[in-house]
Amino acid sequence: MYGAKGRNIPCFGYPSNLYKELQSTPKNDKTIFIQLGNSADPSNQHSEALQILQVYKEEDIKIFVPLTYGNKEYAQGVIAEGYRLLGDKFFPIVEHMPYEEYMRFLEKIDIAIFNHNRQQAMGNIVTLLGMGKKVYLNKTTIWDYFAQDEIKVFSLADFDLHLLEQDEKEHNIAIIKARYSSEKLQKCLNTIFLKQAE
Repeated sequence: MYGAKGRNIPCFGYPSNLYKELQSTPKNDKTIFIQLGNSADPSNQHSEALQILQVYKEEDIKIFVPLTYGNKEYAQGVIAEGYRLLGDKFFPIVEHMPYEEYMRFLEKIDIAIFNHNRQQAMGNIVTLLGMGKKVYLNKTTIWDYFAQDEIKVFSLADFDLHLLEQDEKEHNIAIIKARYSSEKLQKCLNTIFLKQAE
């Protein structure tokens, strides 16, 4: 539209998006741990996802909703709706966790839902995919971003409680490990900054 002549250099940006060599703790119970969103920003569209999850309120699930930053008034609305729809299956997270504790929290997640209406939560999503977790996304640009790398993600419109098959886990982990390595990040940053400096 604007006649831009710049070259597109694909780059995933910064270290929080790096693949993390973490092993998920083997499940020792049947409870399915679900993460919904990453913040108290309305772009998470929590209400729509909570309505979908309400169908499963009688199942053996726990739904964790990080609300530690963003719009505090919006967060209170999400908490009220979450308890109303899901009762004791709903667990809002309102206190910041140290990084290592948050990584341990992510290791326990089985299914993650990021119903954002824009690109967001890349660090969370890449980390969870790299752990072999099942990730549901809204079909925004981020959906296309993962699809072009043949990473298996799912649409919230098709939500269910089935976990990834072992071959699907291994497929995603292998791609994330290769695509989001520190070597890959260094190479793309060198392309951007060193080439420009020449």
